[in-house]
Amino acid sequence: MRFGCKWVEHNPTSDYFVVPFDDERMEWVHTSHGRVPVGKKPVGGAHESDSRGALYHALAKMPGHDDKMVGKANAHIRGALILLDGAEVFAAEYEILSVRLI
Repeated sequence: MRFGCKWVEHNPTSDYFVVPFDDERMEWVHTSHGRVPVGKKPVGGAHESDSRGALYHALAKMPGHDDKMVGKANAHIRGALILLDGAEVFAAEYEILSVRLI
């Protein structure tokens, strides 16, 4: 399912930071349908402007592509929206970035 919106690059109007991946403290965890797996703590990536909560970093394998593609996930999306060819494509099965709990 493709959504009609196109991703547009914006100049940030507030502070932002890049989250470096640390495989000793982070992991990609399989999930689906907007759920956070039990015992996992997802890494927040942003917040929706309409206050629907945190967006999480997502990866999903998309048809016709060899590599996993990046996107965003949240419970209200009920899945992930993956950036593909300039548009957001829905993925029910995906991975989210999570903190490794000790």
